[in-house]
Amino acid sequence: MQPPADDAAAPLTDDEELGSRRIMRRLAAEQSDNIARALAFAALVFGGLALKNLLDGYGVLAGICLLAAVISGLYARAFRYRLPRPVSDAVLVMIGIAVLSITVAERGLTGVLWAYPMILFFHLVTDRRPAQAFNVISVVLVTALIADSQGGLIAFRVAATLLIGSALVIIYTGILRQQQLQQEEQRQRVDLLLRVASIGGYERDLPDGTPVVSPRLREMLGDAPADGGAGSGALSLFERIAAEDRPTVERTFAGLAAARGLPGSARQAPSLDFRLCCTDGSRRWVHVDALALIGRQGTATKLIASFIDVTPLKAAEEETRAALQRQQELNALRSRFVAMTSHEFRTPLATILSSSELLRFYSDRMADEEKTAKLGTIDEAVRRMTAMLDRILLISRAEAGMLEFSPQPLDLRGLCLAIVEEVRISHPDAKALIRLDWSGDADGGAYDEKLLRHILGNLLSNALKYSPEGGEVALTVTVSPAATLFAVRDQGIGIPPDDLPHLFDSFHRGANVGDIQGTGLGLPIVKASVELHGGRVTVESGAGRGSCFRVTLPPAGQAMP
Repeated sequence: MQPPADDAAAPLTDDEELGSRRIMRRLAAEQSDNIARALAFAALVFGGLALKNLLDGYGVLAGICLLAAVISGLYARAFRYRLPRPVSDAVLVMIGIAVLSITVAERGLTGVLWAYPMILFFHLVTDRRPAQAFNVISVVLVTALIADSQGGLIAFRVAATLLIGSALVIIYTGILRQQQLQQEEQRQRVDLLLRVASIGGYERDLPDGTPVVSPRLREMLGDAPADGGAGSGALSLFERIAAEDRPTVERTFAGLAAARGLPGSARQAPSLDFRLCCTDGSRRWVHVDALALIGRQGTATKLIASFIDVTPLKAAEEETRAALQRQQELNALRSRFVAMTSHEFRTPLATILSSSELLRFYSDRMADEEKTAKLGTIDEAVRRMTAMLDRILLISRAEAGMLEFSPQPLDLRGLCLAIVEEVRISHPDAKALIRLDWSGDADGGAYDEKLLRHILGNLLSNALKYSPEGGEVALTVTVSPAATLFAVRDQGIGIPPDDLPHLFDSFHRGANVGDIQGTGLGLPIVKASVELHGGRVTVESGAGRGSCFRVTLPPAGQAMP
């Protein structure tokens, strides 16, 4: 079986998408500087001819030459600055026919010489049909004028010469057109390969050429492709680069634009990863490889870049990084948990073991009071271990979102007094004194009493525990219709700045606590209890200058702004 024909390899006809009009316009665009220089030179020649004819007394020819100079100058400016054509092709054909006919009528065979450059001019700067129309009309008109003034034989020779010249012009422009068709075909094939590979293309002639953006790159940005193919002009790529990435990208492309090297070589920049802002407001990560092509003068003449959408890869990378960070946090949490349990459980377990051994082996030698004291020691150690286990279970329920929250109206001042007294009793050896300052209504609203005991009890216990040199611990309560503020201030050892970001992490303890006992669970429990109330907790502290914890709770059923 024969394989199917490759349609992409077949030459494109004028009726296909890439017609002669589009091809020649692209050719004119790519050769615009050369065409502009040629037209500018023609304008100078026509200006000189206008001056000479004026001095010789040929006013009509001087006007025609001046008109040709003006038209050539306008077209030179249009090609130089990529401006719209000064006049339409139809108007230009009529002007050309009028100029040629008057010139031949006035100068005879000398005027025929104008026909050849004008035929080439029309084939280069107009579409194919207007150029062919001028070609046919000019041959017929010039032949008729010469036959009328010089005779049939000379007219025949002129006609033959014009036909040969026209054929050469048509062959020359046809070769240019075919070369451009092949280049366009190659461009389409490359663009097809890039689309299949999901790669966007970007190219720009230097120094100030119009960028050409491939359809795939436009799709990445949410823009519709222009003319079904590579578009230009409407899309400013650098304006789509995220502001935080733009300086690096612009610096890289500017370095490529200023690159120098051997003619025909290329200079490639380091690969870049940056974000592009899409039409719908989203952002896409792209991986870009860019290079500059070096021209004949050893300077960069074209920038080419490929864009690969790596947004899914970046998302996966971010997820992997987050998972790794979470794993590191879990490992650190496990290490802190093991360190805490091995330290905090060893002392009560050792107390229980030693007391039980004494009672087992020496109870017959011990007085009843001593036996009671040993049993009390065991009870105290068991209560301490039970309290630590309760805290661990409490923070586990809080992290799992299973902590109960049942706000009820309560006597807030009476509760605060009770909590202060309980904390004072539980720390009989504390050197610091607790002071309660009250401001506002005694009825503070509806709160969960159990969670409020966790909040104030932990903060006051920490304040006493971390004030080994004594001083004063102040609990200030301010009740207002908008919120209730609890502030616990101490004059203790304070918290180092490096520990503040991790202060509410489970099992985390400050670097300056020394041998002061603690589990690192009190403040996480405080934060979880405050957040269940819809409030917030903040801290101000520094090593050696005490700490101040502020808890703000809103009225029942509300959350802090």
